[in-house]
Amino acid sequence: MEDLFVDERYKSVHGHSGFPFKADADVAHAFAALLTPLIRNLVSIVPLCVIDGLTSRVGKGLLIQCLVMVMTGHPPDLSNLPRDDEQELRKLLTSMLLAGRTIIVFDEAHKLNSPVLCQALTAQVWSDRVLGGNKQARLRNVASWYAAGNQVERSGDIANRTYSIRLHTNEPNPQNRTAFKHDLGTWVPAHRAELLRACLILVRAWFDRGRPKPKAVPTVLGGFEQWREVIGGILEVAGVDGFLTSVDQERLAANFEEQCERAHLESLAARFGTGATFTSKQGAVYLATDVDAEAPYGLDRLKDKEDPRSLGRHWATIADVWKGDLRLVRTGQSHGNVAKWKLEQAAQSAASAGGSVATHSTGLPSQAPQTRTAHRSSEKGRRMPTIVDLDEAAA
Repeated sequence: MEDLFVDERYKSVHGHSGFPFKADADVAHAFAALLTPLIRNLVSIVPLCVIDGLTSRVGKGLLIQCLVMVMTGHPPDLSNLPRDDEQELRKLLTSMLLAGRTIIVFDEAHKLNSPVLCQALTAQVWSDRVLGGNKQARLRNVASWYAAGNQVERSGDIANRTYSIRLHTNEPNPQNRTAFKHDLGTWVPAHRAELLRACLILVRAWFDRGRPKPKAVPTVLGGFEQWREVIGGILEVAGVDGFLTSVDQERLAANFEEQCERAHLESLAARFGTGATFTSKQGAVYLATDVDAEAPYGLDRLKDKEDPRSLGRHWATIADVWKGDLRLVRTGQSHGNVAKWKLEQAAQSAASAGGSVATHSTGLPSQAPQTRTAHRSSEKGRRMPTIVDLDEAAA
C-alpha cells in the first residue's frame, strides 16, 4: 500500500502521485490480481481481471507490468484479442496454453464479447485440435487471466466472468503527473524479492488462521466460488476491505446491452404498466411514435419504422429473464395467432416502490394487473441516488 499500490485519491495526505483507483474495491481487486497466480493451484478456475481505465495514460500498462513482474520476474507478454474472429481466438488460446503460459494478458481490449473466451475462463481442461494436424490437445487451464483497456465494454456472459480494477482520474492530462514515490518500472524489479515475500506472508497468514472463509464478501461471481473463498479469506485476514463489492455496479456500467434492455423494459412499463397484456404490434407503434420510447439493444431502427415481427422475435430472446426488477413474459395468444405479452415486476422492488404486491409462494408477482409509472424524483418510496463529492471522499 505504501510503495506499490500508492493510492492517488489520498495524495493530499501522503503527497505522492500513484494509481488513480476509483474506490476501495479497486484497491482490493489490485491485491486479488497480484495474489491470484500464487494461489492458482488451490482453485480450479479464476475470473478475468479487467484493468479498466477511464482514459489513456492512467497507468493500466504500468499496473499490469508491476503485477506480472512481481510474480514472474519478467515483463508481461502482451497479446491482442482477435476482433470478431472466434476461430482465430481459439487457435491463439490453444497455442498459449500449449506453450505452458500461466499468465495471459490481453492489451487494448476495449470490448469483450467472446463465447470462446467465456469457455476458456470456465474450462478446467481446454480441448482443441493442434494446428497442422489432426491431433487433439487436452490442456489443463492453470492460467491467470488479465485484460486492459479504456472504458471496457463487456457484453453477454463475459460480464459475469470478470472483476475490475478501475483507474479513474480527474486530471485532463494524466501523462503529465509528477511527484511519484518510485519509478515503478525500475523499483519493482529491484525490490521484487521484498514484494514477493510480502505476498507470501499474506497467503501464509491465511493458512495460519485456519484458512477461514470470508464473512463480508458478496457472492457475485457464480462458478468462481473457490477463488472467492481463497482470495476473500486472505484479504479479510489482512484487513483489506471492498473485495467484490463493486462487481454488480461494474457489470451494469460496462454492459451496454444490459443497460439498453433495462431501459427498454422500463420504457414499456411506463407505457403499458405491469400486469396488463399487450402485443408486439402495440409495442412497435409505441416505439415508432413516442420520442421518449427506448428501443431494444441493436434495434434502433424500430424508432423510425414499425416492425412488430422483429420486435416480437427480440422479445422471445429475452422472455422470462429479469432485467433489473422487470421481466417480459409471454401470456398466450390473441385473435389471429398473435402473441400477447406482459411485464412482471419483482415483488421486493414493487414493495420498496411503495405499492402492495400480492405474491405467489414463489415470491413472484401474481397475475393481478399492477401499475408502474416512469421514474420521477417525487415518486414516493424511491431512494434518491447519493452523490459524493470527490474532494470530500478523498479527505
